Amino acid sequence: MNNYEVTIVLPADAKDKEALARIEKEIQDAGGKVEKTEEWGKRKLAYTIKKYGGPAGGHREGVYFFMEVQLPPEKTSDVNRFLETNEAVLRHLLVKVKSHKPSLPLRGKVKVKNITKKVVKKNGNKKSK
Repeated sequence: MNNYEVTIVLPADAKDKEALARIEKEIQDAGGKVEKTEEWGKRKLAYTIKKYGGPAGGHREGVYFFMEVQLPPEKTSDVNRFLETNEAVLRHLLVKVKSHKPSLPLRGKVKVKNITKKVVKKNGNKKSK
């Protein structure tokens, strides 16, 4: 089994628990398992998404979810097709990863080390950047 990360956008007015339960059940039926699920919260979408059965003007907000899953490689197309045809899912992204790493928080401060690069100019002089 391979490791995958799935990011899902559901409509803001959807029943999140039911939609997520259906998605997790589909992954388990495909022979996979869900290792972790995170709710990233409700956010305004960059553009309006018109989906069958949605509001007349389209969806302007969505609730983001992130999942770490393990799936057999031959079943990823089945799960991807389910997410594409599911009316409760506005957008999704299924990506294969080498291993699951701890996720960074979306909000808050993240410390980054100050890195100094040395750039060599064509004339041979070194300059710190």
